[in-house]
Amino acid sequence: MHLVTSTTLSVVVLATALTLAPTVPSAAATARPDPVGAVTPTPRPAVRAVPRPVAPAPSRVYVFGDSLTVGTIVYGSPSYLSAAMDAVHLTLAVRPSAKVGRRVGEGLALLPSVPSGRRTVLIALGTNDVHASAAASATWIRRSRELLGPDVEIFWVNLRLTGTRFRNQTEVNAGLVDGFRADDARQAAAGHVGRSHVLDWSSFARDHHVSNRPDGIHYSLPDYRTRAVFYAESLAADPRYLRYRIG
Repeated sequence: MHLVTSTTLSVVVLATALTLAPTVPSAAATARPDPVGAVTPTPRPAVRAVPRPVAPAPSRVYVFGDSLTVGTIVYGSPSYLSAAMDAVHLTLAVRPSAKVGRRVGEGLALLPSVPSGRRTVLIALGTNDVHASAAASATWIRRSRELLGPDVEIFWVNLRLTGTRFRNQTEVNAGLVDGFRADDARQAAAGHVGRSHVLDWSSFARDHHVSNRPDGIHYSLPDYRTRAVFYAESLAADPRYLRYRIG
């Protein structure tokens, strides 16, 4: 699936996900399957001391993701994600760029298509890179900043997978937190307004009994709707979701 450009979109969302089960229609459904693995609660990071400017909720959003985001845009009419964004007065300026089997590097390569200036980016990637080290996942946010520029609000959705072969997801999630802290420090030191955030889907899914399907990766239709609402409400800074917004 290719990102469609638009002059009206101002926010980018990148979300984490793996290959959709065969029930999900996708032109890229022939991509190699995602790895399958155990759920370990995401450790709560300590509150950092870097001052953060208060950013208004975005009005338009760019979204980048893998199969877990595909599930939020191919189901429903309008799609689960479009309906969730509309409910909080956010706009998807273009169809989200989501693809089955997409890895982080492929998703990052699409970021230069986002217009410069004050934007919000939601990234849901990393499922297909679940065996990455914490050091590697920290660089994902740094690279996102380099590609998007200093004024962008970056939101990265962390991982929630089930199965012992996925135990390394805790390393990936910890690295994302390290990455956003480092990004905020650099941004503050340089006087830039853009900040980064980690959306803690791992803890939200645990607390709200969202279950992976038997493959340890994907979701039922109701849970794809829940994930879409999580994206939208987190961006809109709904008080019920702020506890799952790190940064």
